[in-house]
Amino acid sequence: MTISEIARGAVAAAVFAAACLAAERAAGDRSAPRKAYLSVRERVSRAEIVLLGNSILQKGVDEDRLSALVGRRVLKLWEGGAASAWWFVTAKNAVAAAARPPQCVLLFFRDTDLTLPMYRTDGGYRHNIEVMSTDDEPDLRRLAYRSRWESVASLLRRNCALYRRRDALRRTMEAALQTFVTARVPGAARDSFPRLAERVFDEDNMDQSLLDGALDDAEAVAEDADPFDFQDRLPASFLPLILDVLAEKHIPLVLVRTRRDSSQADEHGEAMRGYIGALERYAAARGVPLWDFSADERIGPEHFASGDHLNAEGRAVFTGMVAERLGLAESPRSDAQGLRHDPRDAFGRAAVP
Repeated sequence: MTISEIARGAVAAAVFAAACLAAERAAGDRSAPRKAYLSVRERVSRAEIVLLGNSILQKGVDEDRLSALVGRRVLKLWEGGAASAWWFVTAKNAVAAAARPPQCVLLFFRDTDLTLPMYRTDGGYRHNIEVMSTDDEPDLRRLAYRSRWESVASLLRRNCALYRRRDALRRTMEAALQTFVTARVPGAARDSFPRLAERVFDEDNMDQSLLDGALDDAEAVAEDADPFDFQDRLPASFLPLILDVLAEKHIPLVLVRTRRDSSQADEHGEAMRGYIGALERYAAARGVPLWDFSADERIGPEHFASGDHLNAEGRAVFTGMVAERLGLAESPRSDAQGLRHDPRDAFGRAAVP
């Protein structure tokens, strides 16, 4: 190594140390993320039915329409790209801990999502998980952050404010860039950049095969075992914990498997059917129904917008299907009030008029 290389390395180290110090000073007491679960608890306390999921749920179920169909207050809790880690901390810290727990929770998932504990837990996803987490989450650390690099990342988070604040710094830099760009475009409003970026990078503008491949690769990287071996995956997943935290508060849970785009529907054949069969048996043993809409032909190719997200027509259809399973939906056999004559709902209890 030459003297010039040593000098460049020393300068780089000095710059890095200065950046860490600056970030530490700038962070102050703000290094800990704001705890969003506290406000979510209040919303849960006002709901009778809670829907838990990600953007598949957000695009797939009309919250207001479902409330009207079933005659109960419905609340959607979702985060874009959320997976089982986010569902767990949200169920534990927002739903089960609510002053007035809901009458039931419907958890919307795709295929093997429930037993992929490390899936979508880093980057921006980690921030979403942290704001729904308490300061002490041993199960979250044990299951979601057990990769070989986690000890290194943990060391950096404890000792380097620049690393700890990287997501916040990234958002600050993006906001500054947006302001810089829009200020130089004649007639552009300051808030126009996010809308333009969303339009340009909308999933409809992406090569769907590449997008699906990237999602599959992300699942493969997140887990190093056979994703279809349910019994092997179960002990190291968040699924038993989700069931436990809701059962402790006597909150009924329904697992809702959503339909996928036809190009993804039967991709893994027998392996997937074996996995879902094992999941259904486990859920039944725990007293949890599994509603499997994955092969329901009432939702066709014309009902999808991009990927596995439903369009407006598909959302209307699926909302009605969910309401029907709840036992209170409009149907050809409904009475004048639009409710079924069956006086008991999907949980075997008297229906609320």
